Amino acid sequence: VSARSIAVIRASATDVLAYIMYHNQRYQAVLKSEDPIVIEERILERPSEHHFCAVLRSKFPNPLNNREVVASTIWQKESEGNYFAVSTSCEHGDCPETLSFIRVDFTRAFKLSQNADNTTSVETVATVNLKGAIPKWINDLITIPQLSGMPLNMINFFAAVRRSPEFDAADSK
Repeated sequence: VSARSIAVIRASATDVLAYIMYHNQRYQAVLKSEDPIVIEERILERPSEHHFCAVLRSKFPNPLNNREVVASTIWQKESEGNYFAVSTSCEHGDCPETLSFIRVDFTRAFKLSQNADNTTSVETVATVNLKGAIPKWINDLITIPQLSGMPLNMINFFAAVRRSPEFDAADSK
C-alpha cells in the first residue's frame, strides 16, 4: 500500500525535522502509552545527528500475528529551509527477527519546505507491506490511516507546543 499526503505545519522546517528525527521522545511516549496497539517503540541507536534506527512493535487483533518494523531514518539539507528525510526498513543487530513478530517492509520520504510565514510545507510519500496472510482490504484499512496520519500528528503536536503569543483569534476557532 502506498499513500501521499501534503500538509502545512505551523512550525519552522528545523522544528519539523526535529519531530521527524524523534527529538520529542517524552511526547511520543505519552502518545504511544495511550495507543492500545503499541507494544514497544524505542530508539536502537543514533549514529549521528542525521541518522537514527528505531523499532516499533504493534499488537494486531486475533487471528493476525503481531507486527514490527525496524527502520533507519536519515536526513539531508537540500538548501536553505529545505530538507529531505527518509525512513526505511532495515536490519539491526540489537533487534533480530523473531517468531513473535512479522517484520514489516516500510519506506517513508519527507520533503520539508520552509514558507515565508514560518510554516513548513510537508510532502510525505510512504509505502508499507504488512506481510503475512492479510487480505488487501484489511491491509488498506490498517495502513492507509497510519501512512497519512503523520502530518496530522505533526499538526497536533505543534499546536500543543506553540507559545501563547503565537495564538490569535483565528487560532481559537
